[in-house]
Amino acid sequence: MQLQKNNSSDLEGEHRVQAATKAFGALQKRLWSCHEIRRSTKVKVYNTAVLPALLYLTECMTLYRRHIRKLTSVQLRHLRHIDVDVLERAKTVSVEALITATQLRWAGHVWRMPDNRLPTAVLYGELSIGKRKTGGQKLRYKDVLKRHMKNGAINNFTWEKQALDRRKWRCTLKKAIAEIEEKRKNDYMGAHERRHSTVSHSNYNCPRCQRPCRSKTGLVAHMRSCTTP
Repeated sequence: MQLQKNNSSDLEGEHRVQAATKAFGALQKRLWSCHEIRRSTKVKVYNTAVLPALLYLTECMTLYRRHIRKLTSVQLRHLRHIDVDVLERAKTVSVEALITATQLRWAGHVWRMPDNRLPTAVLYGELSIGKRKTGGQKLRYKDVLKRHMKNGAINNFTWEKQALDRRKWRCTLKKAIAEIEEKRKNDYMGAHERRHSTVSHSNYNCPRCQRPCRSKTGLVAHMRSCTTP
């Protein structure tokens, strides 16, 4: 995994996008543009060949919101290209849910390792010297795990006890994915309703045709082409 000098995951995120784009483009003529192949088959190939390239190494990366948004946009752009408009029709989940599951699954593996293993020492170890600067701090991997647990309704203080049982931990992760996907759908529907509500109750109505606009700039642009007397 390659990191920038400032210890961010921006460079590796770009590599993930490039790898997924390359894998997607390699199948453009033979698969995605072929109308004789079923959509369900295309989605299965995408989830098997392209999505792993997009999410490779993300289980051990410290990802900010901007990284997840970028990876999500790549996933949605690919699905729309193969004529799948929404994640539900593709029978898959969002990138955020997949990353949450892989990172928490990896955290469970590390917790079950002996104390002398290197991953355990890195995750739970602390520096003997030095301190963090005041002000806004860069995210640590532990901070990302806490965010995932909060979004997936997992208790941050008892997760280690649950992770000791592999079967119970897998069930917990499935519930977390369902929680995240439900929240994503609710946020989308809320934004959709606010968008339409803003348009319907806008104060920027065209004085000629009474068409509502979202902003003053939109109203000015509309009036340039409005032909209503």
